[in-house]
Amino acid sequence: MENGGRILTRDEPLGARDCPCESWTFEGTIMPQANARSLEWWVGTSATACATAINRFPAMNATCWPLDRLGINATLPIASNRFAVTIPARWIVDPLTQTCTPPASISAGSNVHVTAMLRPPDDMVPVGTVPVTVSVARPQSVQVVTASGAESSAIVEWQHTRAEDGGIATVPANTAGYYVLCLPRIVGYDAGLTATACAPIVTDSGTDSGVVTDSGVDPDASAITDSGVVVDTGVATMTDTGTSPGSCGSESLPADFDPNDDSQLGLYACSPLLASGTSRYTVQGLTNGASYRFAVVAQDNAGSRSTPSTFTSCVSPEQVTDFWERYRQSPGMTAAPGCSTAPSRFARSMHGGWIAAGLAVAAIAAHRINARKDKRS
Repeated sequence: MENGGRILTRDEPLGARDCPCESWTFEGTIMPQANARSLEWWVGTSATACATAINRFPAMNATCWPLDRLGINATLPIASNRFAVTIPARWIVDPLTQTCTPPASISAGSNVHVTAMLRPPDDMVPVGTVPVTVSVARPQSVQVVTASGAESSAIVEWQHTRAEDGGIATVPANTAGYYVLCLPRIVGYDAGLTATACAPIVTDSGTDSGVVTDSGVDPDASAITDSGVVVDTGVATMTDTGTSPGSCGSESLPADFDPNDDSQLGLYACSPLLASGTSRYTVQGLTNGASYRFAVVAQDNAGSRSTPSTFTSCVSPEQVTDFWERYRQSPGMTAAPGCSTAPSRFARSMHGGWIAAGLAVAAIAAHRINARKDKRS
């Protein structure tokens, strides 16, 4: 784009799940000045933060930080005046230490501005900025979760209300949905989550890309290749671990469990992402007599996830015996399709006796009628 134009427009915010692994690409066109030699990239707290030298790092109380340490600066002239640059998300969130925790000067829920600048002149000239909403703060956790057992299942219910409302049933703004977690974990359940492998990012002098790509090949065993891709089979069938009843109280999440890590969440999630406003979910495919506990994780529109709620007490699904099952199990009776019953041998013999008695009564009656007719004649 021309000087002063926006470099890239991105609708969704940069969330906690984006930060560790994602890289964002900014591209467009630019009309360089005659004596400009390079295109530099900075991150500022406002659209104009990088326009003044006194705001730029390493100035005290800087509000604009360079990304030149990435080694991503393009050298001009650029073919057809076009450029494309890829920046790891963690550099946008924290341009100083490249973590996923914004510095104090960058609010966890505000816009930062990625700025393209030309050099020379030494003071540099901003040629375009684009706002990026940084939203890596965890959303509010779900407050109350309860569970009750049913046949081969459990019914989980929860409350997620805005803390500032004093308990009024209003779902916090920006809530996108929920995941239900199970302990012990349900082996083989697919919550639709795919693990993402992060490529390590190395800080260097700017002479190379600064991104190290892991080929997945072990140099000591070159025949073994790790693709780094977790295949999602799409199978949503649960296979229980066979945990004995009552043992669920000893199960807990790993100490380093982070719900923003899809691979970790996928191990313990026993539901897909449920829509915002949902407050009840039935976990199917559980083993009757086994014990389970449940918690809920909230997810916001940026994809950031809350810490898990407190887990429920242990719940044991049990077989439910209804009227027809009890009737079927009663002595001498078996249930037939359509809820009808087939009589036992004793019942059949009694039924036959009543038929025989009925026929005998009918024969006697017929004999008496015939005798009366003979007398009249």
